[in-house]
Amino acid sequence: TQSTWGNRIKFDMKLSFLFSYCLLSPLFISLFFFQEVQSIPTNLFNIRNQNNTSIPPSETFQQRVEGFGYPFEEHFVQTDDGYILRLFRIPAKNPNAPVVIFQHGILASAWCWVDNNQTKAPGFVLAKLGYDVWFTNTRGNTYSRNHTTLSPSSKAFWDYTFADMAEYDTVANVNYVTSHTNVKNVTFVGWSQGTTQMFIGGLRSKRGNTLSQSINLFVAVSPVSYLYNAKSELIRLLADGDIGQLVYDAYPYAFLEGSEAEHSLEKFLCTVTLGKVCTIGVGIVCGFSSLDDPAVIEDFTAHFPAGTSSKDMVHYEQFIQKDRFGEFDYGSSGNQQHYNQSTAPAYDLSTFELPAVALFAASDDDLVAAQDLARLKAELPAKSIVFSKVYNGFSHMTWVVGNDQAAYWLDDLTSIIQRYNPV
Repeated sequence: TQSTWGNRIKFDMKLSFLFSYCLLSPLFISLFFFQEVQSIPTNLFNIRNQNNTSIPPSETFQQRVEGFGYPFEEHFVQTDDGYILRLFRIPAKNPNAPVVIFQHGILASAWCWVDNNQTKAPGFVLAKLGYDVWFTNTRGNTYSRNHTTLSPSSKAFWDYTFADMAEYDTVANVNYVTSHTNVKNVTFVGWSQGTTQMFIGGLRSKRGNTLSQSINLFVAVSPVSYLYNAKSELIRLLADGDIGQLVYDAYPYAFLEGSEAEHSLEKFLCTVTLGKVCTIGVGIVCGFSSLDDPAVIEDFTAHFPAGTSSKDMVHYEQFIQKDRFGEFDYGSSGNQQHYNQSTAPAYDLSTFELPAVALFAASDDDLVAAQDLARLKAELPAKSIVFSKVYNGFSHMTWVVGNDQAAYWLDDLTSIIQRYNPV
């Protein structure tokens, strides 16, 4: 009946939320262990110290940065396919300072790099060292929801995945930053989907030739490519049931660009799992670590989710269903139309052209399994991998919400960046 189908769609939408939410986003645990962040007086923005990380949803990125005493700039970049992206910047005192670009993951925004305190937020750590720090926002998120001709209310606006971000957003951002700062090349730090974008964009068949000239080091934090061996129980459930595809077919537009979904999900998970997920929380989804700081996770929720496309979610789901890393699979006839062949082309990682890649992996990452990471490393040109380390006890989220015991990874981050892009 129509009522039954309507209930099925609602059920599928909620499960699909789990897929995207855990895929490159660390905030599930807050739904189960914390109450909604409350507003705090505006004047508190100006009296922060490094131990005060309380962030209300009303706080802006500019307030966050300036509240810690750093200068702030906002920039806009237009991609070749018409999307208008917003970039944030913490300029260095030295006008000739080396440049670092931070790229967030799925459903997230530039906020993920500054949610932790000054000693543990990667964005602030690099700014303090004297780097010129830039933060991107991919198409469709809260800060980059504009286009030269397309309306965000149209289906066409949301017809993209991380593959389009790789080919257009990444290149537009890098070209703009190098041109604006007048530097020859920059360091690119990506987390989760941010790494997927660069693994694709750096291919010879994509924008590898351009990016290889503009990037001195690509830092891949929780590198996401193959996902076939992902351990997350909920992700396996979603892929086995084609949940994401059902959502995309029913609603091929924006996905989680607002906050209403989080509230309905909390009750839903507790109900369908008979209370199990309420107590396990993020552990059953993305992997959880005792090194993750609950207070910082709560702060993360203040500006998350920031939205993406339903199609973006489906593209990742396809990597879980089949052991592949490649273009979006439209089905036999659709592939023929898009690629002139019946199957979606695979990405040939052996043609990755960036000269230096640093891989930062987590031992307790339920999304980036050891087997999938090993395959990624085997297929990348061996000479391009200049650093590779698995951090014991880290989860998919520890990099950006870690506690004091996890902060040592930043020593490795700054050391490798200093080697290839000295301040």
